[in-house]
Amino acid sequence: MFKWSLVLAGLSDTINRPPSTISLNQCASLATTCLIWSRYSMVITPKNYSLLSVNIAIFLIQGYLVIEHLRWRNQNARDTVYNHNRYPIYSEDD
Repeated sequence: MFKWSLVLAGLSDTINRPPSTISLNQCASLATTCLIWSRYSMVITPKNYSLLSVNIAIFLIQGYLVIEHLRWRNQNARDTVYNHNRYPIYSEDD
């Protein structure tokens, strides 16, 4: 039952959290572990369908958050200008 709270928290993040504040490492690791536990729930005897359903739900939500963060990172990488104090980059306008 505790894992369903992770589903609710993930849904809250998809609605309220901007992609810039999503933790890529946390979402990716949670999605990966849920994918592993989904496989485990089908291997054990008796098959645990409730564990499978909650892990698939978490995997889908966290995977969506990872994709949103990567889209945001890709979009902002094109618009970024790097200004280094130690190594100034001089343009023709300077």
